Amino acid sequence: MNFRGVDWKSQSKKALERDKYSCQLCMIVPKKAHVHHIVPYRKSKNNSLENLITLCPSCHGTQENEFRRFNKPSLKVRRWQKKIFDKSNKGFLTALVGNGGMPGIIDVKQK
Repeated sequence: MNFRGVDWKSQSKKALERDKYSCQLCMIVPKKAHVHHIVPYRKSKNNSLENLITLCPSCHGTQENEFRRFNKPSLKVRRWQKKIFDKSNKGFLTALVGNGGMPGIIDVKQK
């Protein structure tokens, strides 16, 4: 097992495909797209697609610094989560927050 868990390789590939290999913050298609844990794996042990976002190297560095500084995902990433999960997952983030209260995860309740 690597430090990102046993399912990292398959989950990161799914995230890249879902996001069409484009950075979800600046919308460019970089030569080398990065898959970023919204809440770091070391804190969440979560490789679900709901916790993964495709970023360009520049945005990835910015998001890593943001989390280190404020101990939560940036507002841009939280808005992206809300947009994606309001459409598709109806309550996933509520379940995640209820499961240990991950810092910075927004609460998207089923309507």
